[in-house]
Amino acid sequence: MNNFFNPDNPVTVVLTRLFDLILLNICFVITTIPVFTAGASLTAMYSVTLRMADGEWGYTAKHYFDAFRREFRQATMLWLLVVFDISAMIYVFPMLARYEQTNGQLIRNAILLARVLSVFFRRIFHSTEDRTGHRK
Repeated sequence: MNNFFNPDNPVTVVLTRLFDLILLNICFVITTIPVFTAGASLTAMYSVTLRMADGEWGYTAKHYFDAFRREFRQATMLWLLVVFDISAMIYVFPMLARYEQTNGQLIRNAILLARVLSVFFRRIFHSTEDRTGHRK
């Protein structure tokens, strides 16, 4: 029974991480209520999840709001610029959370990545040959 309350118990670790993800989602929903802050909210969420993936578990809400404040101006400007191009919007905020670039570089790289992947997937899924190499 003593092992059940141990903080290193696998059940406790899983429940703690699950609670951190739920808390992260609550922070995201609250800060996304004013729609113009969605870019900063997405960037902060990506920033925290990247830290979690790197094994840096800690104060989820504190890290979220720190990233939200730090990236607010650039992410909000990007959100307002990119909101018209949905395919680029998918890539610009994870790139902002991971790399330090100017707004122009971020938008250019996100649009380039979206276009390259679009062509790549179009070629894969709209091939005129079947799996045996014969034309349809």
